Amino acid sequence: MLAPRIISKSRYYLPYLTQQRFMKVRILPIKYDEFETPFMKTRKPGESILTNFYAFVNRKWTFADIKNYQKWKRMDVVRNSQRYISERHKILGPDLATSHFLLTRGGKVKFKGQNEWMTNEHLSNGQIPSSYVPGFFVEEIDATESMLLYEGFENLCNLQELKKLILHNCPFVDDWCLNRMYIFADTLEYLDLSGWGKIF
Repeated sequence: MLAPRIISKSRYYLPYLTQQRFMKVRILPIKYDEFETPFMKTRKPGESILTNFYAFVNRKWTFADIKNYQKWKRMDVVRNSQRYISERHKILGPDLATSHFLLTRGGKVKFKGQNEWMTNEHLSNGQIPSSYVPGFFVEEIDATESMLLYEGFENLCNLQELKKLILHNCPFVDDWCLNRMYIFADTLEYLDLSGWGKIF
């Protein structure tokens, strides 16, 4: 049996506990998609507006540093534009989402059962659906001279019919990008990595 002291004090603690319990129920956590890359959504350790400002002001800047900083900012914009967006894949499906991603970046796509290469003009003309339509399967991808980065390969997932992938003269495709090729291991028959010296 509980002591009278504990029973008498519980009436003071009980409203607080029940209030906290209901607050936890009402304030639900933000929905997290396990397929979305977590390092894209979080800050780096120790990074804040104040620390970035102090690091920027206290650095001795040269002309080369300014050029490198501008280059880094441009690459950061490109990197963020190529991150995996789960909503796009949920709305379009993997094949159409991949085709939208590549065509807006200067690539070409050929669907299964078609002889014509699809380009960005076909996308702007409405020949490629903007919502999920069954029967569209990406069979060949031509990303020649595209700005495809390591982060962009995550958008090429779940392509069940992909047989040919051309990455000719892609300036940012390197050995690290080859690490992502395992997702095509079951279906890929032809891979073109010619024209660039970053792959050894």
